[in-house]
Amino acid sequence: MGYPAMGQIIDAAVVPAPRQRDTQEEKSAMKEGRIPRALEG
Repeated sequence: MGYPAMGQIIDAAVVPAPRQRDTQEEKSAMKEGRIPRALEG
């Protein structure tokens, strides 16, 4: 490294993204191409 920081990110933390938790019913609906009830609006 050793390069001067010219508008660059010097330190960044990697954090886990929240996991998507679908019910079995929602998974089945998505596989069949339907919109799960929780997403209908």
